[in-house]
Amino acid sequence: MFYAALLAAKLTSLSIALPALIGGALSRVWWHVPLVAVVSAVINEAVLHSVQMARIFNPIVFAIGLTAALMVASAAYAIRRMMTARSPA
Repeated sequence: MFYAALLAAKLTSLSIALPALIGGALSRVWWHVPLVAVVSAVINEAVLHSVQMARIFNPIVFAIGLTAALMVASAAYAIRRMMTARSPA
């Protein structure tokens, strides 16, 4: 239950959603999406560490943030691919 709430919080976090959304929408090939997710998760951890000085790195929380970033980036990539797909004539 805690991890589901944490995933929901990470999905609504702007420090994860915004870079993942922009990066996913600008990705040209599928393998850019996991790279965008990793960068978004690292940005989120950096923001959290700069705000909360006593915070230690937790790999489980990082993995959940990475999952949330991957979900957002994949959705943005899929939506862009659907919008730019050519309709059959």
